[in-house]
Amino acid sequence: PKGSADPFALRRAALGALRIIIENNLLIGLRSIIEKSEELFESKLNNKDVVKDVENFILDRLPTWYQEKGIRSDVVTAVRARALSKPNRNMRYDIYLVDFNARVLAVSHFLSLDAAEALVAANKRVNNILTKAVHSGDVNFEHLVEINLSICVDLAEKVLAEAVLALQTEVQPLIAQGDYTAVLDKLANLRAPVDSFFDNVMVNAEDPALRQNRLAILNTLQGLFLQVADISVLQ
Repeated sequence: PKGSADPFALRRAALGALRIIIENNLLIGLRSIIEKSEELFESKLNNKDVVKDVENFILDRLPTWYQEKGIRSDVVTAVRARALSKPNRNMRYDIYLVDFNARVLAVSHFLSLDAAEALVAANKRVNNILTKAVHSGDVNFEHLVEINLSICVDLAEKVLAEAVLALQTEVQPLIAQGDYTAVLDKLANLRAPVDSFFDNVMVNAEDPALRQNRLAILNTLQGLFLQVADISVLQ
């Protein structure tokens, strides 16, 4: 299809496939279905990227479908930016639209919370800080996986560090269950410690160890949200 021309009604067919899978809560992999279709066509296809192309074509229909349900397109973008592929029983990555839908509904719910606006802004700020730190060559992400509570000198950084470490443990069972709404409800409690951190703590401290630890706190904070979606892309 190009522009308004869709002679085979492929957009409507793609939307139909999405509805069938999501509304009937079918735990099947979209990529696996497309790969099976490619296999059935055997030698009739001459596009080596057909699986990827069809997959993207179907997924590109998601914003339209969700908009009809009153869900903002940037919510879909936030989920798609981070949470599409999951390993299947054969440990191959596939796309499970039921899981995707659960994430979209969770992010949409999160935006209704009082803490949402501040935490979206904080995630944008965290993303910028981490990106600049890595691009400057000052640090790499391999050094940002562990928080050292013993070198936290400001109360605000210690409170935030303890909060994100506690939530790392708390949300894992919820992530495993696919209860993303409960995950974001818990993460909404980070608003106060995050605000206090940015009000009282200088991330780029002169002491390299202190700076790296503060970046590790922010990296861990960002990682908690990224387990559901990249909320930094929300408007």
